[in-house]
Amino acid sequence: MKRISEFYDLDRFAEILQAGRLLAPHPDMPAFKFDRARARAITNYLRSIQE
Repeated sequence: MKRISEFYDLDRFAEILQAGRLLAPHPDMPAFKFDRARARAITNYLRSIQE
């Protein structure tokens, strides 16, 4: 099984979430942007499950 850290730099992942750049934009899908606290919480969770 691949880890998300193989696809994204987790040191910059919160920044990616905040900017809404996780996935390429698609006209039928809403843009997802997270505030700083939620972006950090998601990143911390991802780090914790990869250990």
